[in-house]
Amino acid sequence: MTMGHDYRPGIRESRVAKETNRRIRLAVLAQAARLVDEGHLDKVLPMLIANYANDPKRIGQIHLIQLDEAMFGTQYITAKRWVRRMRERLHDTTHLTDGRLDIAWALDTQEHTVRMTLWLWMLAEREKLTAFRVPGGFPYSLIYDNWDPAYDEYAQQADDTDWDDDEPDTDGTMDDTDWEARG
Repeated sequence: MTMGHDYRPGIRESRVAKETNRRIRLAVLAQAARLVDEGHLDKVLPMLIANYANDPKRIGQIHLIQLDEAMFGTQYITAKRWVRRMRERLHDTTHLTDGRLDIAWALDTQEHTVRMTLWLWMLAEREKLTAFRVPGGFPYSLIYDNWDPAYDEYAQQADDTDWDDDEPDTDGTMDDTDWEARG
């Protein structure tokens, strides 16, 4: 038997298929990284969905941690921590570990795209590419940890906005002041 030759049928084809799958996944990771570098984070999700729709078996195997590493150069442990945070916010109870979650899991059904959307939003916040800002005068602003009236451009308008008016609602709904008036 000579070394370096595969005498069993299918071994070479299997290796070639594996390498082809790996190259396709790397190309998608590189495309995601390029979009982020060019400032088009909003185009990453549509690109992933389109590629996943065309080739779910190959693209679905890309792990979310790999995607984070490719897009932002994040270390493995940091990427894994952010996947865990996303799962906690979603109250996810799937049996997969944080390191094994992949695009197929995140885009499983149309209803599950919230997984990928939330994960990408959290990464964008982490990288300071976006931020959630509460408008000034918003009655529940204290529940948001990152709300800072000095930073908020709408804080100047807080005095002009009357969120808690005592006038009856014109749409027939009851707000908090209506319930308080009823006792």
